Amino acid sequence: VVGMALLIGLAPIGCGKSQTDIAQAPTSPQEATESVFQEARGFVAEVKGTVHIQNPGSSKWLELKAKDKIAIGAKIKTGSKRQADVVLTKKGAIRMKSNTEIEVQANMVSEGKQKIDVFMKRGRLLHRFAKNRDYELDYTLKTDVAAAGVRGTEFDVKLKKGSGRFRVKSGKVLVTNEQGSTEVSKDNGTTVEEGKAPSDPSQLSSEDFKELKECGLVRFSVALNKTKRVVTHVEFKNLARALDIYRLQHGKYPKTLAEADLSHFKDPYKHHYKYDQTKNGVSFTLKSWGKDGIPSSDDQEYVHKQ
Repeated sequence: VVGMALLIGLAPIGCGKSQTDIAQAPTSPQEATESVFQEARGFVAEVKGTVHIQNPGSSKWLELKAKDKIAIGAKIKTGSKRQADVVLTKKGAIRMKSNTEIEVQANMVSEGKQKIDVFMKRGRLLHRFAKNRDYELDYTLKTDVAAAGVRGTEFDVKLKKGSGRFRVKSGKVLVTNEQGSTEVSKDNGTTVEEGKAPSDPSQLSSEDFKELKECGLVRFSVALNKTKRVVTHVEFKNLARALDIYRLQHGKYPKTLAEADLSHFKDPYKHHYKYDQTKNGVSFTLKSWGKDGIPSSDDQEYVHKQ
């Protein structure tokens, strides 16, 4: 069986860089924010019936509940007549139907970029990825039969032993394997059998259309605010690292983000981060005032203690 992948996003993140390259220490505050990828955990938006998760480093399968976090390395499986909606990114989620099993192999985010890898072992997986102007998304769904490249689309994948069916509700999907490739447009589908090239796209049947309507029901709005809070936390760390480099170069933290050429960064709500130098330049605080841009109890704060 030849392993393949389903790719979402037109430009891979970190293309041409090895793990060593990515891990090398940046030499400027700007480079620090551009080169560091941090884990961005997904969330469970909805669960129907009993669904199980195996967390990384554990051999136990636990019951999965709504609002649970999904770490890199987590495996999720549904049983008969069970399903789960998992939010992976802003405006991006998947729905696991009955008897489906996946593993989240990567979910990393940096300034304006996010990389997600999911391995699908069996079952049916619906995708709802709305177009997102804030992030360049590199999504890879690995299967054993084919690979497809898409962006901002709704589609599903059905896997059976030795074959897979790709159906597109909106957008376009490029399905490829070692034997060939085909581009599948809206309202069309292709079948891929192990060791064979993808079939020519064909018009979906009335039953296909009926099943694909469910793509638009995949839930990501429930956890959208939580997803933004995760992104904010990750960017706090990236900015803190950049500010640490500035201090090494100048002896203390800047009075403003503009002094370190970092004032252009905004939180996921399109507001500038609030920065305060404290203790005569030996520490600082970063704040995001949330969706409303007004100080409140729901704000996020990063405090650097010296």
